[in-house]
Amino acid sequence: MCNAGTSIYLRGYTDRDGNISFSIIPQSMSPIFVTVTGRNLYPYEGVVNVREEGVPYLQLIDIEFSDVGNNNGIIEPGEGGLLFLHILNAGDAVFVPDFNVLRSLTQGVYVSDSISFFDEIAPGDSARNIKPFIFNISPLNKDSVANFEFQLVDTSNRSFTFRFSIPIQPFIFITGPDDYGYFIYDHTDTLTGFAPHFEWLEIATGLGTQITFPTNPDADTATIPLPFSFPFYGITYNSIGICTNGFIEMGNSTFRFAQNTTLPSVGGPKRVVAPFWTDLDLRTNTGYGNVYYYYDQSNHRFIVEFYQCAHYGARNVRETFQVVFLDPTYYPTPTGDGEILFLYHTVSDPSGCTVGIEDHTETRGLTYLHNGSYSHGAVPLQNGTALLITTKSLEMPWVVVSSYSLEDKVTGNGDGIAQPGETLQVYVTLLNRGNGDIHNVSAILRSFDSDVVVIDSMLSFELIGVGDSVSNGNSPLLIYIDSSATEGWKGLQLLTLGDGEHYVGSTYLNFQVSLMSSISEGNIKNTFSLYPNPCKDKLFISLSGVNAGDEVEISIYNIAGRQLLNLKERAINPHLLIINLSEGNGLKLPQGVYFVKVRARQFQKVSKIVKVK
Repeated sequence: MCNAGTSIYLRGYTDRDGNISFSIIPQSMSPIFVTVTGRNLYPYEGVVNVREEGVPYLQLIDIEFSDVGNNNGIIEPGEGGLLFLHILNAGDAVFVPDFNVLRSLTQGVYVSDSISFFDEIAPGDSARNIKPFIFNISPLNKDSVANFEFQLVDTSNRSFTFRFSIPIQPFIFITGPDDYGYFIYDHTDTLTGFAPHFEWLEIATGLGTQITFPTNPDADTATIPLPFSFPFYGITYNSIGICTNGFIEMGNSTFRFAQNTTLPSVGGPKRVVAPFWTDLDLRTNTGYGNVYYYYDQSNHRFIVEFYQCAHYGARNVRETFQVVFLDPTYYPTPTGDGEILFLYHTVSDPSGCTVGIEDHTETRGLTYLHNGSYSHGAVPLQNGTALLITTKSLEMPWVVVSSYSLEDKVTGNGDGIAQPGETLQVYVTLLNRGNGDIHNVSAILRSFDSDVVVIDSMLSFELIGVGDSVSNGNSPLLIYIDSSATEGWKGLQLLTLGDGEHYVGSTYLNFQVSLMSSISEGNIKNTFSLYPNPCKDKLFISLSGVNAGDEVEISIYNIAGRQLLNLKERAINPHLLIINLSEGNGLKLPQGVYFVKVRARQFQKVSKIVKVK
C-alpha cells in the first residue's frame, strides 16, 4: 500500500481465508493505492479515498437518464436527454448545498440546463437533484458515450467533482471523415445531399480502350495518363497506376499483389483508390476479364472499367465495376481535391475484397468494406451500388434552446410564479449550433404532464443560419395550468422540424408550479417590494400600509416548498425591513431560487427572489 507517492510503506500476507488488516495513518489527503498479488494470479489494483473527519464526503452512487424524443430509452442524435444524479453523503457532517453545475466534456453534447437544486444531505443519506439536468445530442454526433463533469459546492466552499459517462447513439449513416476530411457517401445517403446516382456508361463494348498488361494479367499493373490534373489528399497527379487485382494507385504503381488489407495500412500499395481489391485473375487461359478506360469529355470525367473480371480459381464468379474520376475544375470541393465515383454493375462475391482509399503516407484513409466487414453506415455492395468519395462535409443544423422563460403578466397575477389556474406565456430562444442553415423551421410545444395543457403550440421561422438565434418575443406560446395541478417541477417538450422535416430535433423545458398564492386582501395592493433582486447578502423589504410597531411575519422557502426561515419582526421603520441572508437569524442561504412570503395586518403576498454569491 502506498499514499502520496510510489513508495511502499505497508505490506503483508493474508490468512488462509484471504483476509488481512492494516492500521493506517495517511500521510496526506491523497488516495491510498492498494495492490494485491499472488502466485499465478492477475494483480488487483484498487484505490481507497482519504477524507477528513467531521465534514461531509460525497459520492456519486447512481445515474438516471432518459431520452426526450421517441422515448425508446436510447439517446439518439438530435434528441434531448434528462439526467438525475444520486449523491451519497458518506461523511460525518450534514452537506448543505450552495452551488452545482453540470458540464459536457463531449463535443457533440450540449447542456442546456446545467444547474439544479439539492436538499441538505445528512450523513449516511442520499439525495438526487430536484429538477433534471437537460442536455442535447448533435445530429452529427460521432461518440458512443457522453462524458460529463459535475461539481457540487457546499456553504463552507468544499467542492466535490465527479466525472461520469452515459451511453448515447452515434450518427452512423456515413463513412468518414478521415483525418484529412474525406467521406464515402453511398446512394442511400439521400439526407446528406451528396448521395451519388448510379449512372452507368458502358465503355467495354466500343467506347473504351482496352489496357494491355505487359507481363502477368493475374497480378500486373499499367500506368495510364489522366486527361486532367487530379488532386488527391492535397497532392496533384497526372497519371494513375492500375492493378489487375482491383485497385488503383495515384501517379504510378508500387504494388501488384492481391493480399488486401484495411485502409490505411503500412506495407501495401500507396495513394490507393480501391473499388474492389481482391485476388482477380484476368488471364485468358484460367480466368476472364479486361480493363478499359475512356475520357468522357462532354461530362468532364475519366472512367476506368473492370469488365467481367473473374476471381482467382473461380472463373465463373465475375465482377464488373467502374472508377470514375471527376474533373475538379467542373466538380469543385472545399479542399480542391477531386471527387471519385465507384459504380458497381455486377457484384458476385464481395466477401473477400477491400473497398476504400489511402493517402501517400499510408496513415490516412477510409475502409468502406474489408473481407465482409462494413464500416458504420455502409450499405452492402450489390448490383447498382454507387459510392462517392469526396471532401464535401455533411452540413446539418443543430437547433437547441439557449434560453427560455415563462411569464404570467397577461393572464395571471403577474408575480412570476406559475400557479394552478393560470395561463402562462412561454418565450424561447433557439440557437443553431450546427454547420448548416435550417429553413422553414417549425417548433411544436407538447406537455409531459396531464395537468398542463398547451393552448398555443406552434412557432414558425423562415431561417436560422449557422450560429444565429431566433426568439418568439412577439408571439409567445401559451400553456394552461389546471386548477387542480399538483406542486412541483413540470416538463414541456419542444419538437423542432425543418428543411421539409428532413431535420427533426427535440428538447425539454423545466418549470415549477407552486401552490403558494400571491394575494392582496382588502383594499391594499402592491403592499411590499423586494430589492435588490437578484440579491447577495442583504434583502430589503419595502412596505406600505404598515405602521410602526405592526407585526410583520416573513417566511422564506426553497424551490421544493421547504420553509427555511420564519421570522416575526416589529416594524420600527414603517417602510423598510432588512433581512440578512448570509448570516444571522440562523440562516445562511446558498445560491439559488427562493420564495419570500410577507404577512402583515390584513395582507399576504409571495415573491420570488434569486440569491447569488
